[in-house]
Amino acid sequence: MMLLQLLVFASAVLAALPPGFIQLPMPPFDIVQGPREEDARDAAINIKKLVHQVTSGTLSSVFPASADDPPHLAPGVKFTHRDENGNEFIPYKPKMEGRPFALPEYHAPCHSAPSLTFLILPISRSSQNILEHPQHYATYTLAEELKKGETSMSSARVALMGNVTLLRDLSEEEETDLAECYLSYHPDARGWLPGKKGSPHFSEWARMDLEKIYYVGGFGE
Repeated sequence: MMLLQLLVFASAVLAALPPGFIQLPMPPFDIVQGPREEDARDAAINIKKLVHQVTSGTLSSVFPASADDPPHLAPGVKFTHRDENGNEFIPYKPKMEGRPFALPEYHAPCHSAPSLTFLILPISRSSQNILEHPQHYATYTLAEELKKGETSMSSARVALMGNVTLLRDLSEEEETDLAECYLSYHPDARGWLPGKKGSPHFSEWARMDLEKIYYVGGFGE
C-alpha cells in the first residue's frame, strides 16, 4: 500500500480547473487504477476526482479549552447527582480539551482549488471547535465510493488538512453563485442556506483552504 503526503504538487494538479470563482460539477469518471503502482501524479488526479465526486465526508476538529467550562446553571442550582443511598456527589466529567472530534459533513468544490466550500452552523460542535481554535484548523476526510466486490480498505481515501475562513463580505452576486453551486451538489441543503427565511438554525458560508494532503490509494497501491 502506498502512502503519499502531497503538498505543492497535489495543490498544483488540483488547481488545474476551469478559472473563476465557481467550479462546475465534473462528469463521473473512475479513479486511476492499473497493474502498475500509483505515482504522485496519479494520486493527485485521484484526489481531484474524489473532491468533485464524493461531496460528503468526515469533518474532524479538536475540543478547545472552553469545552471543559462548567455548565451555565441558574443561581442556586448545583450540578450534582444522588446515588442509590441518597448521597450527593458530583458526577465524573472527563477532560475534553485536546480530544479529537469527528462527524459527517457536506462540502462542495465551489471555490478555486485547492479550497473547499462549507456551510458553517455555529450551533454544531464541529463549528464551535474549529472557530474557537486560534488558526481555525480542521481535517476533512473523503473516501471513494465502494463498488461491488470492493472493501473499504481497498478504496482510495484522502485527509485534507487546512484552516477555515468565514465569508462575511460576499457580494450579493457571489452569494447567489455560491448558493447555486452548493445546491447543485446538495439540493437538500436549501433550507440551511445563510439568510434563508424559516431556517431553524443560523448558518454562514465558509472556505477551507488546504495546507496539507494525506492520500492512501488502498491495499497494493
